[in-house]
Amino acid sequence: MSEVFDKSERKMSDEEVEQRGKAFQEAIRQHWKDLEGYNPHVTITGIVEKYIPVGMSFADAEKILCSAGFLYELSSNKDGTKYVFGSLDISPKQFLMVVQKTEVFIYIEPAIQNDFNSVIGKVGGVIHYAAL
Repeated sequence: MSEVFDKSERKMSDEEVEQRGKAFQEAIRQHWKDLEGYNPHVTITGIVEKYIPVGMSFADAEKILCSAGFLYELSSNKDGTKYVFGSLDISPKQFLMVVQKTEVFIYIEPAIQNDFNSVIGKVGGVIHYAAL
């Protein structure tokens, strides 16, 4: 499986999509684990672009999000531009009295505004950490 999606490539098989989704989640978890200290807001757009790149179909992106464990929904900006918003809870198991929440948020916009039958035009992501 190539690291960069090329629109001229053949369509990804279901197995390739599932593997990419699992690798996507693992890359996010490893990135968070590798950080020193706890930054409450970490940009991970580069990781998102690697696994759900510009030019990929929304159908494949949806399958990758599912395989990675994301919950997602269609949302819209104040200007009416629609996008896919996804979230994934990567909080560690709680111990003692420490309660923390670590979530991953991503957004995916179509190349053609509000046309989800087109390909992906823009992606981004952040990890948000909060001690509760």
